[in-house]
Amino acid sequence: MGRLEPNHDAVRVAYEETSESAGDACVITVPAVAGKLHVLEDLEFSYDDAPAALSTIKVTSGGETLLDQYITAGGVGQFQWGEHGRHGSESARGSSLIITLSASASRKGKLNAGVR
Repeated sequence: MGRLEPNHDAVRVAYEETSESAGDACVITVPAVAGKLHVLEDLEFSYDDAPAALSTIKVTSGGETLLDQYITAGGVGQFQWGEHGRHGSESARGSSLIITLSASASRKGKLNAGVR
């Protein structure tokens, strides 16, 4: 993959998702576009209370895991890659980008992502 060059036709889209009920996962799916890739610029996530053990944030595309991290503390967590992304923040070309905040026992989650 590697560093991306500026794409002047790419439009930044903000996605937001909240768990429907306590204990549900929170998922954002950015749909595939033929021949194009998505760049994840920033990602913020949180639960309404301290997370349960083994809570994770995961980003996948085209069957490949781009990010998979445990969430070990309460409060807002974030990753920022910037406008042009960097290795590890781009989807596979022609594939969707799936961002998942895992279910955490009796917690509601919130997930925000900026994608170009």
